[in-house]
Amino acid sequence: MVSNVAVSLVNLARHSSLTRPDYGITFVGNSNIRLLLSNLDMFGAGKGLTSPAGYNIVDGKILSGSSSFNKSVPYPKKNMLKNGSHFVKGIGSDDIPLYWHKTGGTMTVYYLTNGNMKLATVDAYPRNEGIVQSCTLTEAGSYRVVVKAANPNPRSGLLVRKWNAGKTNAVENTPLFDQDGFCKLDLTGVLANESVDVLIHPGTTAGDAIEIEYALLVKGTAWYDYRPVPSGLPAQQEFTLQGVAAPTFSPHYVGEQYIDTANRIVYTATGTSTGSDWVQSRGSLGLHAALSPADGLAHTYGAALTVAPAAGFSGIELAKVKIGWDGTFGPGQTDTIKFRCEYSDSTNVFMEKSAAAAGEEWLTDDEIAGFIKDGAVLVSVKVYAKSSLPGGVTKTVRLVGCSR
Repeated sequence: MVSNVAVSLVNLARHSSLTRPDYGITFVGNSNIRLLLSNLDMFGAGKGLTSPAGYNIVDGKILSGSSSFNKSVPYPKKNMLKNGSHFVKGIGSDDIPLYWHKTGGTMTVYYLTNGNMKLATVDAYPRNEGIVQSCTLTEAGSYRVVVKAANPNPRSGLLVRKWNAGKTNAVENTPLFDQDGFCKLDLTGVLANESVDVLIHPGTTAGDAIEIEYALLVKGTAWYDYRPVPSGLPAQQEFTLQGVAAPTFSPHYVGEQYIDTANRIVYTATGTSTGSDWVQSRGSLGLHAALSPADGLAHTYGAALTVAPAAGFSGIELAKVKIGWDGTFGPGQTDTIKFRCEYSDSTNVFMEKSAAAAGEEWLTDDEIAGFIKDGAVLVSVKVYAKSSLPGGVTKTVRLVGCSR
């Protein structure tokens, strides 16, 4: 952390024999560095305030003369786009950022005080032109391209070309920015030594502009959104994982959360070894079932009525159970209710309650505790009824609790 520090870089007008540094802050290593800045005053910066950060993270505020730089730079592992998040001005006359190239057309490039880069068209602009960077993918597998814009227009987007190893054939993709300013593309089935061109396109008509916060090309498709880190949060909270099914990949860190948006289920990581380290963590939904089970013939149990969790939930938690017997009992007649509780470990528990006269009975706390198994989830409750004599008695069984 750097706090309340004033730095003056060499003034070449007064010290012409000295060498101007390229950057006010230069990263020596390209990973595992988190630089937190608070009120850093810096004057006389060279090509840029910071060198390309590699897989490092810069978060905070720099004052450079009259400029204010306040930007969080999220770097996931293996970002293959150099200088992707902090766009450093190139040495050429066209102001294109380092490691990027301009493909044609009339376009201007601006570097904003917040650390973003702005592209603006001067006249009609072809859809396949902009600034581009090429990367060779040395490992086979799946990749994800993510570009974040502060204010995209409807005509902005990407042009992503995936080339074969010999660069003789290419597949083109043209994703657009969504309402949150993200443009994402998954590349699956990539072979080793294939290459990718990532082209950022500002728009097709005169005056179209786009302000780019960062551009990423990462190995794997588990990474979803990349957002600045709020002050004080640990680095691993830079992203939120989202999908439409249960996660199958290994978690990145203990406590990481994955959101199954289709089924509204949140998974929390308890380890980092395999996909089995994800555990569902969700809220609850009230459950109040009223059942009227029918007697079987000849003093046997009738068909079961089943209470199951609500849609999207996997278990039941019982709080109260009440049995009501109504009608006329014959001499010596008994009427019996049976509960069969089934659990996530494929085991079950039985309980029976009988009455010889009309009335109501609540299960005790001890009896409900008998429905709870250590290390297993109650996944359903089946309710049966039988009577020692036919007819005359009706039953109502109420189960109150919640689905989890």
